[in-house]
Amino acid sequence: MAYRIEVSPAAARQLKKIDRRVLYQIAEKIDSLASEPRPHGCEKLRGYDNLYRVRVGSYRIVYGVEDRLVVVVVLKAGNRADIYQRIRESDLDFLRSLISK
Repeated sequence: MAYRIEVSPAAARQLKKIDRRVLYQIAEKIDSLASEPRPHGCEKLRGYDNLYRVRVGSYRIVYGVEDRLVVVVVLKAGNRADIYQRIRESDLDFLRSLISK
């Protein structure tokens, strides 16, 4: 069963700032989450119920998985140095709004 991919507005802005060579690899990884939302190498983020991260070189993709709705929501994408510091309540609100529909 293929999951639907949703990209938050914040993640879309971050993806626009990433170099094209790396962006292609990140886009491939995001697309692959539709068929396998928890691939080998993904890590569950501590302190969150359904948030995961996956690596693409020195970049990270932070995403939520909602199995009941069969959806993967990309919340953040960026360099590993600062991606985790920027998970805010507003990012989680986007995920919650999709779940509550």
